[in-house]
Amino acid sequence: MYCKKCGQRIGKEINFCGRCGTPLQSSNTLVSPPKKAAHEKGKKWLFILLGITCLMVIYLLFTSPNQRQINLWDYVELHFHGFDGVGSATHFIDSHGLIEREWDFQYNILVDIDKSTGLSNGDEITVYISAAESSGAKGGEQTFIVTGLQEPMRISDDEIGQYLSIEFTGLSGYGIAEVVSYSPFPDNAFWVKGNGTLSNGDEVVLELYDGGIAYNMLVQGYKLTGTGRVTFTVWGLTEPEILTDEEIARYVIVEFKGVSGLGEGRITSVFPSPLSALRFEFESNGTFRNGDVAIVRLTEESLTRLHEMDYVLGGNGYISVPVSGLNVAVERGEEIVNLSEVSAELYEQSRERLGRGSSNNEIHFEGFYYRQFARTGNDLLLDWNGHRNLNEHATLAAVFKIGVVGSNGQIIREEIRVFGFHSLFVNENNEVGAYHGRLHNAIYRDISLEAVLQAAEAWGYNRVGISP
Repeated sequence: MYCKKCGQRIGKEINFCGRCGTPLQSSNTLVSPPKKAAHEKGKKWLFILLGITCLMVIYLLFTSPNQRQINLWDYVELHFHGFDGVGSATHFIDSHGLIEREWDFQYNILVDIDKSTGLSNGDEITVYISAAESSGAKGGEQTFIVTGLQEPMRISDDEIGQYLSIEFTGLSGYGIAEVVSYSPFPDNAFWVKGNGTLSNGDEVVLELYDGGIAYNMLVQGYKLTGTGRVTFTVWGLTEPEILTDEEIARYVIVEFKGVSGLGEGRITSVFPSPLSALRFEFESNGTFRNGDVAIVRLTEESLTRLHEMDYVLGGNGYISVPVSGLNVAVERGEEIVNLSEVSAELYEQSRERLGRGSSNNEIHFEGFYYRQFARTGNDLLLDWNGHRNLNEHATLAAVFKIGVVGSNGQIIREEIRVFGFHSLFVNENNEVGAYHGRLHNAIYRDISLEAVLQAAEAWGYNRVGISP
């Protein structure tokens, strides 16, 4: 039997319920066993859930956030920027979210993107995230597909001309193309093949200076879909007048002077205006010999001025002129056919000059010396006392050593006297014609004969094996 009030099981001889104390006075108080109530089962699960919740609260209260594992991918974002073909990938770390999780920032978060630039839509890139192992954070590697890059504006070769202006200036054959480029092309983006030699009717090709220009334009959102070249037809250049080599030969007069081997040329232009302003020059000057061919050409400055006058050269721009009319000085004195006659005259005039002084002086003739021509302006015999030097071309010199006798009949000093004829040019028979009758001389005191002769040899004089 069971208690009617609380359902406790009771024996037949018991008058009170041992659980709730209810008196059992009659048989009506006792009931048959009830079925187990459904809410007893619900109470059981409720107690279980309450226990789990308490455990979680205890875990959260006594465990720091940093002790719980953080998934770094929850705090790193990947972004794609720019235009298709030159896009870039960047990452963003959610620092505020990490702060809320009490992340210890002594642990650096490393984000490595295998390809972050030059991206196109559809590319596959790999991203690796890591932190120090002691941080307990979870990272790793993930693969992403590039999306969202903007499509650039496309420019074909036929459309490039819309962004350019071109002007042709100068003379046909020497024309110049001046190109101006407009946005999105940078300034001076193009160069012209053959610029400076253009003629009316030529087809010229403009090309980008380098591939970097196309890349920079793509970064700005413009893509060249062709070769980056554009063709123009040259027009509007001035048709020039022609200056021929025959005209140069007609209006340019060339003369030569000096001695063969050191000859110099002189140029006189008799062109009418406007070509009268042109100037000409020798390829080399100052070393002409009879029989040489002198080249006479326009100066660089005149070539520029020629174009300013709307002229161009119709030939080579130079003429060839045979060198002639230069005086001839033989290389060695012995080559002079009438050397004996010339040296005798030199010796006679030298002795006459020396005789004007004291007749008691001791005079010693040391020899004849010949030089074809002076090599430089300072290539002199000697000039230590201010006397005239024998520095002219084709010079024959007579050298004397003088013992000057004083009033006591004794030699009081020695001096070196040099006399000479210069410009001893020969004719076609190697004969000296009119040698200069004027005698040149120099006096050297306080210097030995040996020093004078050594200097003479150094400056090109050679002893002539002939006696007076």
